[in-house]
Amino acid sequence: EAGRNDYALRAKAADPAPSPEPPVSQPQQPQAPVAQQPEGDRSTQNTPESVSTPTSVSEPKPKPGDGTIPSDHDLPADTSTTGRVAVGGSATGGIQYSGDHDWFAVTLEAGKSYGISRLGASDGLWVVPSYGTLGNTKIRGAVHDDKGALIPGTEYHGMPWNHWLTMSEMKFTPDEDGTYYISVSNGGRWTRVEPATYTVFVREIVDDFTAGTDTTGTVAVGGSATGAIEFRTDRDWFAVTLEEGKTYRFDLKGYATGDGTLTDPYLRGIHDAEGDLIEGTTDDDSGGGIYFDGILIRTNARVEYTATEDGTYYVSAGGNEIGIGTYTLSVSEADAM
Repeated sequence: EAGRNDYALRAKAADPAPSPEPPVSQPQQPQAPVAQQPEGDRSTQNTPESVSTPTSVSEPKPKPGDGTIPSDHDLPADTSTTGRVAVGGSATGGIQYSGDHDWFAVTLEAGKSYGISRLGASDGLWVVPSYGTLGNTKIRGAVHDDKGALIPGTEYHGMPWNHWLTMSEMKFTPDEDGTYYISVSNGGRWTRVEPATYTVFVREIVDDFTAGTDTTGTVAVGGSATGAIEFRTDRDWFAVTLEEGKTYRFDLKGYATGDGTLTDPYLRGIHDAEGDLIEGTTDDDSGGGIYFDGILIRTNARVEYTATEDGTYYVSAGGNEIGIGTYTLSVSEADAM
């Protein structure tokens, strides 16, 4: 919401050099990708910019099946834990067996929203680089109070059904200042490597645009605007002035065409002056994207809409709730294309 500071706690899989500020979605370059533009675009191909993977520093990464985990990565699953993570910092942990849980203490402030997430091992595709060996982590019993009791509604199970995903996230707004505990575990039978390592990341979220008619975001016909999806369910609204009877094209682009780092932009709809969603104006995959072995796996979004009256409309930019990152929103007259 406008006027509130948000934080994101992000878990990455182990051994990268600590960074004072985590990236806003840094996808790894795919193997020989082709960015496919939708029919009618002038450009035809584009290859995403390479993103380097952090290197390990003080200790080697465990290899699949070697069973090597530093002893200081074995954390208790209660308030006696020595695991600590600070907003703006990171902490590593290790899963020893299926069902193992690690707890990390974190100091939070009442009324501020926080995002709890993690990064695990990448499949070597392009969503994120690998930061450790735990393939499909999930946050279970995600937030506990200062006495160790699970806070209802905070348990998060990640998305083990999608092996391309290495990030899960939830939001939490505490009612009181104090110490809270984040519980991190593996995904049971979905976990590729046991034992395996990961890294918990904490970063501040500053939401750039609200999801309502009070937004400060604007975009002009014939122009574009940029923004960022700071958490999985984030929605950014942009006001635009349209004329009755004219047809407009709305394009939301990200990583696939080099127009941002958001891996799967989702145009969440066009809203009227009152903020009501106009039926048939949402889209996920119509704007071109990246192909792997002939399969379109991540795409931009496109919607065409004919205005029914003069006035202000609102475009809602979002993601497909699988990651965060930057994007570009453009609006043009379809008749002029």
